[in-house]
Amino acid sequence: MDEDDAPELDETWFESATMKIGERAILRGEDLVALDPEIAAYFRSQVHQDGSHWHHAVNEALRRAIRKGKG
Repeated sequence: MDEDDAPELDETWFESATMKIGERAILRGEDLVALDPEIAAYFRSQVHQDGSHWHHAVNEALRRAIRKGKG
């Protein structure tokens, strides 16, 4: 590919670009939370018999902590 064939990386290009973390596309307006590596590893290691992804387990753990804090 010739350098002249590359798209100009202007504001319009960035507004329409798809952001990714690894293979996962990040939706615009989506909140991102950085987990400590050992926390993420713990949840990734859990077997979810219902087929849910590990981030669902993180959300549920946070919901339980919130409910416990309100009690």
